[in-house]
Amino acid sequence: MIVDDHRLVVDALRRMLEQEENIEVVEVAHDRERAFKVLQEKEIDVIVLDIRLSFSGTEGLEIAEEVYAEYPQIKVLILTMS
Repeated sequence: MIVDDHRLVVDALRRMLEQEENIEVVEVAHDRERAFKVLQEKEIDVIVLDIRLSFSGTEGLEIAEEVYAEYPQIKVLILTMS
């Protein structure tokens, strides 16, 4: 799953990742609420997470901490533009 609030970034990441044979982008979330709804509904192995979700006001590190607490089997890859 990709969690990022910039649609251009999401589209580029999705295209890049889906070129790999063994990678499938199962879902995209643009905010914390959607991300956790997806986690409840689907089996996710890896989350590519923006460190700063500027439009939603949520920090990626906060989401990563929650994911680790509730879903310790999921790997989180954090992206930053800085």
